[in-house]
Amino acid sequence: MTLGEFTGLLLTDFLEARRQADALAAAMSEDYHIDPLMNGIPVPHYTIEEAEIDVPVQIVGVRRTAPDDMLIERLLLTLQQSLPTYLYRSIKNAYYDKQAQLVQQAGGQPDPNTIGKAETQDIAPRVVHLSEIPERKACYKASTACICTLMDTYMRTYLQENNPDSLQLMDFIDAFQAVLYRVSKEEFGTYSEAETPYIDKQALKTQCAWVSRKMLLEFKRLFQQSEGLLIEPQTGKMNNGIHPDYIMRVHLKLREQDLDFIVDHNDATGESRRFLSLN
Repeated sequence: MTLGEFTGLLLTDFLEARRQADALAAAMSEDYHIDPLMNGIPVPHYTIEEAEIDVPVQIVGVRRTAPDDMLIERLLLTLQQSLPTYLYRSIKNAYYDKQAQLVQQAGGQPDPNTIGKAETQDIAPRVVHLSEIPERKACYKASTACICTLMDTYMRTYLQENNPDSLQLMDFIDAFQAVLYRVSKEEFGTYSEAETPYIDKQALKTQCAWVSRKMLLEFKRLFQQSEGLLIEPQTGKMNNGIHPDYIMRVHLKLREQDLDFIVDHNDATGESRRFLSLN
């Protein structure tokens, strides 16, 4: 078995011990209730507040789990779910960065308190809120959808052309950023200079790098569980005939905690939510 499986079995045994103790205490409470001499006496119930386990194990080897074909679908699903949000946010960030630079170049001061507020007098230029120009906002959203569709197509091709067994996270992210920059450059290349959200190519590269960092965090969890340590639990006699280099000791410290099952009822909608609360 693997070290993770062995540790999980230990924790499961403690949970089962607690379940049996609770079941026995519940059964005893009935006996206490019907016995006139024991009625009113607290029912004995013991818990393990904290336990330490020191287990010697023998290392058999390391099992590497290579990325399988399902990883491709998980990567694409994550791409479809997360990229639209990050991409549109980066486009808005680029737009406001560009507006702030243009205001400063024109001799104005970008005051965040004036963003989106109507001006009644001829004063210094200000940053115009995107909500004030809904047609441009709609164009940015349409471009976001178009870029995401192309990214899904291009990254699907990239994953199909590369062996999943040798797929590395950073190589995937590098390819993602390169494709995102190329697709975004083509999409916003159709915009006029005044309408594009990017003031120059460097601004586009910066925002593509920002989106890539955000997506890196999304993709990282899909690559995390890549290795499993194979171990063999042994008794105290394990040192006989086993090389010390292949022996390790697992020291676990467990602390018991309680879970409460809570039902949250919304009187307005009539809906109920059920969740566990850790005490």
